[in-house]
Amino acid sequence: FTFRFNRRNSQRRGLLFYRLLEQAIQLDPVPVTAIVGGRP
Repeated sequence: FTFRFNRRNSQRRGLLFYRLLEQAIQLDPVPVTAIVGGRP
C-alpha cells in the first residue's frame, strides 16, 4: 500500500480522493482468494 498523503495538513482535501482514484487505476485487480488465503 503506497498511499502516502497527509490529509490533516492538506490545503486541498480533493487531492486525497484524486490520489486514491489514481492509484486504484494503476494497480492490477487482486482476486479475493489471494487476500483471504484460499486453497493454494
